[in-house]
Amino acid sequence: FNVHENFLFFYIYTQSCGEAANELNILKSINPGDYFHFEVFVTMCLGQTDELANMTMPTNLLPLSLFASVERYLVLNQFDKALMLIEEEKTKLDGMWILQWQGEAFALSGRKSEAMKIIQELTALAKKKYVPKTYFASIYMALGEEEKAYEYLEQSLKERDGTALHDANLLAPFYKKRNDPRLREFMKRTWVN
Repeated sequence: FNVHENFLFFYIYTQSCGEAANELNILKSINPGDYFHFEVFVTMCLGQTDELANMTMPTNLLPLSLFASVERYLVLNQFDKALMLIEEEKTKLDGMWILQWQGEAFALSGRKSEAMKIIQELTALAKKKYVPKTYFASIYMALGEEEKAYEYLEQSLKERDGTALHDANLLAPFYKKRNDPRLREFMKRTWVN
């Protein structure tokens, strides 16, 4: 990432959405290219759900664009499209991301038993390698089990898993709760720690 991309992520993570939009414009003026993922993230940061619906996905999905596309579908409650995209692209990414997205999609669409199976798979995987606690938190948040979600977020903070914590700003279940004072306070604490 270049310096403008780093600032852009910083502004998104800290919910400085106007600054993120300005940084995206600077980035585009310096180096025109495919910034679909940043456009999605900035639009989510700004809370512009209608704008998300009008975006056109690129034909060649790089990992960040795939991440943005799946989360975009989930924010728009287009769960079948999200699951179809995950299935089509699952060979491109680590299995943990795929499981997280499937869990979010199942949970947000009311398919609780399938979401719980994903949590079981992530739990089994965590016995073999590190699985960020925010993956569990996002699925529990999508299931409406907020206390369980916050338990995992707190664990993530204790583990100092900065990337996972900051990515929580970009995950659909947290996006849907972005104005919740408890979540906003938690996200502020991630920067203090």
